[in-house]
Amino acid sequence: MSLVSVAKIVMKYSLKSFESIKGNQGQTIRYREHLYELCLGTTIKDGSKKQKIPYTMLERIFYEIAEEKAQKQQEQDRYKTKHQLLDR
Repeated sequence: MSLVSVAKIVMKYSLKSFESIKGNQGQTIRYREHLYELCLGTTIKDGSKKQKIPYTMLERIFYEIAEEKAQKQQEQDRYKTKHQLLDR
């Protein structure tokens, strides 16, 4: 049974929310990270074939994770800049 099948079963029968699954998403945070990293070394098309998930689903996940990472990087850069200015 594929991870997608397991995720669908969990979504269908589980009413409990989990910290490892954000909002109404059907994948764990770690699985979404794995899909993102998979696409960094190849293409979204190849990743969707390899994981046997729809291209559009993987594309959405990839760009959501990329946006989250970009925002986190911006926050870290602002923090560093602020503290470098305060240390002078």
